[in-house]
Amino acid sequence: QGFHAMAGSNFTATIEACSASTLTTEPVSARTQSIGKSKPTVSLSIEPNPFSTETIIRFQLEEATTAAITVFDGTGKQIMQLMPPTSLAAGTHQIPFHNTATYNGLYFVTLQTEKKTVVEKVVILKQ
Repeated sequence: QGFHAMAGSNFTATIEACSASTLTTEPVSARTQSIGKSKPTVSLSIEPNPFSTETIIRFQLEEATTAAITVFDGTGKQIMQLMPPTSLAAGTHQIPFHNTATYNGLYFVTLQTEKKTVVEKVVILKQ
């Protein structure tokens, strides 16, 4: 009885409307179970964005890992490595991005860990 799924399986659920006569005030119990291991959470934010000369890159790691931060242009060419592969503890980290050599435009900041890669867009607008 109930719903069961295997790790990696796909399923479809259908939700149908009900009428007031089918509603109940009886307590309902539910049991949830994690399927497989969840992927570690990694987040990345850039503020201010757009910027002209300096911005702050903040990132959150759910577990200790090796991480690197790299900037790419719109063609995929690596422009600079802001942080070489570094062993970091779980938690919130931040590094400054000082722009002295790049031109106006759209760039991609990549945070790469041992298990995940996160990309955020950043716009440079020099005056």
